[in-house]
Amino acid sequence: MPYPAKYYVLQASERGKKRFRVAVILWLAVTLFMLCWMGMIIYAPVAVESGHHFVAAVIYRAYSNVCHQIPERSFKIFGNALAVCARCTGIYAGLTAGFLIYPLFRSLKSSESFPRVFLLLAPVPTGIDFLLTFFGIWENTHLSRLVTGAILGIVCAFFIVPGLVDLAQIEWKKVFKKEEKATSVETEQKSVSESEVKSDYTRPSLRI
Repeated sequence: MPYPAKYYVLQASERGKKRFRVAVILWLAVTLFMLCWMGMIIYAPVAVESGHHFVAAVIYRAYSNVCHQIPERSFKIFGNALAVCARCTGIYAGLTAGFLIYPLFRSLKSSESFPRVFLLLAPVPTGIDFLLTFFGIWENTHLSRLVTGAILGIVCAFFIVPGLVDLAQIEWKKVFKKEEKATSVETEQKSVSESEVKSDYTRPSLRI
């Protein structure tokens, strides 16, 4: 016997609320991670100035895997370079800002992505800034690296968040149940095939 329509609407509404909560949690987690990431970038030179040399060394070493850390191309605090260069600082600052302001532009209930043309155009300012210096037309500055990197970071954030929202809409229980069901079917088929014995007419006991 089918249930009245109101029960189906209520179930869909509850499912939507749950997915929205998961999307918010994912957004908060990534945003907090980026805030900590930026905090460590800025804290590295402060740690040196405060005499916490071991902590500073650990931070610089960790960020050396993602940046060249050339002092001449980095912002400085107390005369000590940040953990990453000016361009990387702009990219990570842009990512952080993009995650923070994203809900002001689009609801976390929607997984609809922005037009991909923005993602294609985002690296253009950084490329122009680099090529102009490479060909000796002009010398880029800390500010130009920061701004062009920030543009790239913000745009990337605006494409990452819809992916997180889309991830929150996946019903993982059903996915795992399907995998378990498929595995059990494969195991059953394998056991059946292994139990099959070909007829051996030379031995009456094995005849089928």
